[in-house]
Amino acid sequence: MYKILLAVDGSDPSVRATRALIESLREHDAQAQIDVVTVHRPLPNVGTAGLVLTKEMTENYYRQEFEQALGPCTRLLDEAKLPYNVHRVIGPIAESIVEKAEELGSDLIYMGTHGRGGATRLVLGSVANKVLQLTRVPVQLVK
Repeated sequence: MYKILLAVDGSDPSVRATRALIESLREHDAQAQIDVVTVHRPLPNVGTAGLVLTKEMTENYYRQEFEQALGPCTRLLDEAKLPYNVHRVIGPIAESIVEKAEELGSDLIYMGTHGRGGATRLVLGSVANKVLQLTRVPVQLVK
């Protein structure tokens, strides 16, 4: 079975990518193993002079962040009655997506892009660009 890693962050581009994936699977009457991956950057270590976060506070923070990132996309997959697995990762975003794709043996990485071009992309960078640079797995970008 074809393995697709769907990278999501709760943004409009993530929702568009999820819709496009659902459409593509329906259009081709295809079945796939869908692994929905969301990555959150680690909280900064503020040291003893900064705010002290308990383990419970940190876990609650990540739980809320992951739910916000996953919710819109998993609801669409649920409505489409497509099975999927969820993977929550804390780490550098592009690198974590690539590592998870390799770990899962993904055949394709599917993700949305904000579609910034030119100077904006040069200044801000792009998770999608970095994923493209780091991976050997084919990537489908949805604008």
